[in-house]
Amino acid sequence: MGTFGVEQASLPKPNYEYINDGEDVGRAVGDILKHNIIEVDTETTGFDPYTKKIVLAQIGIPGKSYVFDVRNDTERSSVHIDQLEPVLNNKNILKILQNAVFDMKMLKVQAGYYLENIYDTMLVEQLFNLGRIGRGAKLSDIVLKYLGIVLPKEPATTFKDYNQEYKPFQLEYAANDVSILTLIRDLQLPMIASEGFENVCRLEFEFTKPMCEMELNGITIDKDKWHIMMDDIELNRASELAFIQKLLTDSCGKNVLFGVPVVNLDSPKQLLKALKGYGLSNLDSTGVDALKKYKDVPVINSLLKFRKLNKLISTYGESLLDKIHPITGRLHTRFRQMIQTGRMSSSAPNL
Repeated sequence: MGTFGVEQASLPKPNYEYINDGEDVGRAVGDILKHNIIEVDTETTGFDPYTKKIVLAQIGIPGKSYVFDVRNDTERSSVHIDQLEPVLNNKNILKILQNAVFDMKMLKVQAGYYLENIYDTMLVEQLFNLGRIGRGAKLSDIVLKYLGIVLPKEPATTFKDYNQEYKPFQLEYAANDVSILTLIRDLQLPMIASEGFENVCRLEFEFTKPMCEMELNGITIDKDKWHIMMDDIELNRASELAFIQKLLTDSCGKNVLFGVPVVNLDSPKQLLKALKGYGLSNLDSTGVDALKKYKDVPVINSLLKFRKLNKLISTYGESLLDKIHPITGRLHTRFRQMIQTGRMSSSAPNL
């Protein structure tokens, strides 16, 4: 039952085969190889390809989903991810995925190769949404848009336990992720053609591989030199802070308690009051745009510098070094190929 008591459509029970016996893989792979377009997805114990593992590899063909349990190092399965290479590493088969970069990175680290010849439903949707605010490209967003169906979110977080025995609801969830991608692609293709996006889509699909490389390779950082740079910035910040407090204290003695300045620069109310006491009676805000109007005033110029240095320390200080990966010794950011303005973005950390 949906919001306000309105019935929400859900996906029908998928037709799938769960395979955890390595001897059954050859038959399934033979069946899959009869098709030149397949759907691919993985379920994993987490998002980090270096510390988390693929537990299920799903491959969809018309009318059926194969769910391969690839935990061959447990008593749950004797299927090895390498047994799927004739399909996944086959350049002649088009592979439809949602957020292909994630699955490609996991496969590269654990199986040793990238998926090629892909179609990414998420990238296509992001392309459609450029310049439009509030439109999502997650699988649940796309399925709701094209099929009017609400996907359950809860099962997605239930694969963290590597040794668990999977329940039917988990296998159905996994199977459904590769039972609808071809249908979504079929509904996207006319829009791609009508907008003349064929070449753009091809370019974005081809770029997924180098983007995976950038994310997996990460970025080196010299921690010793970084500490020297940050110590320098800390000294500059302290100098600017002392200068600001002195100017504000000289203009308004009541801002001193037992010889210690008590103007909290992080408090817009206190700062605005102190700046008005300094003589900037027309100032109505401590926001950057308001302060820039008075950037030739010494206290304002120093305050803008202080905020910039503060931002550098909070964003790129020890918190950045904490994100160095324990296995690779590098910083690994997450890139997004397209945001609303059409450019790339970087997060966790923002580089």
